[in-house]
Amino acid sequence: MSRREYAQVREWLTIWSRRLGIDRPIRTERTSIWQVCRHDGTPGCSLVGVVWDEHEACIYHTRRLTEEDVVHELLHVANSDWSEAQVVAETARLLEAARPRERVSRSFAASRRRATGGRWRGAAQPA
Repeated sequence: MSRREYAQVREWLTIWSRRLGIDRPIRTERTSIWQVCRHDGTPGCSLVGVVWDEHEACIYHTRRLTEEDVVHELLHVANSDWSEAQVVAETARLLEAARPRERVSRSFAASRRRATGGRWRGAAQPA
């Protein structure tokens, strides 16, 4: 995982842990696809999964993590009694609810840049 990817995943972990009320440390660990087997014992599978106890949690993954992966796995930690179907449904709901705010802030930033000729007037310029 590149430094940029790692920073993005850490940001998602921080944001979503806070939103879901998770106060234990969360780490990620990349593993080889050859360490993962399908139900029939065939090696070479993709995996994203979480293991946790009362002290910490670790998201194991064989591929690049997405924000959806992070939210999904953190929901397992926050709601260990939920079924997989409940976690899938809540992941979709949370991500959909988060999207409009992001779209609004991006469109505001774009319209502000157009209105000011590409230059921000003020103390801070958004990323």
